[in-house]
Amino acid sequence: NGGGVIYLNASGDVRISGVLDASGTDDSTTDGHAGGGAGGSIYIPCRTFSGSSGLLRADGGSCFYYNSWFYGGGGSGGMIAIVAGAAVAQTNAPASTVQFSAQHGAGWDSGSRGTVYLNDRTFLSPVLMEGVHIVSGFTNWIVSSLLVTNGWATFLDTRADIDVTNDVTLIGGYARLELLKGSSL
Repeated sequence: NGGGVIYLNASGDVRISGVLDASGTDDSTTDGHAGGGAGGSIYIPCRTFSGSSGLLRADGGSCFYYNSWFYGGGGSGGMIAIVAGAAVAQTNAPASTVQFSAQHGAGWDSGSRGTVYLNDRTFLSPVLMEGVHIVSGFTNWIVSSLLVTNGWATFLDTRADIDVTNDVTLIGGYARLELLKGSSL
């Protein structure tokens, strides 16, 4: 089964300290002919967004694994979107350490990684989790270092200015940092 929908329409401040999970389920058959469910969606429009030790997850489910073989496909990761409406208020909000996960499930043929959309740079950690494709809705971001581990970071604005004062580290065969033409790193 695919993941569900989590929609928190908040006119005020949202603070995440636990887990919101809209992940697809794993294949529960014993013959291994089914695949994992696709990740669902989490959408949070709010005034400000923050959190500590929280996790938003929309992972795809994995397929049946038997005798060192996957017998079905892994579900694709889902979609997470955080849209804060008050830029001035967000500037004064506590720094967020919430992690985001939209990984694909394991399988004979795994689905695609999911997408995380963040419209404010204060939501984005300089350590990007495995299996996350980040799409930003902001044009400048200043961090002391950036680590991408088997994830994607894509900045969609052609005027994106990413300022990393120390090291940019990409680890793993799927690690990517993408900037559109006209952007700078």
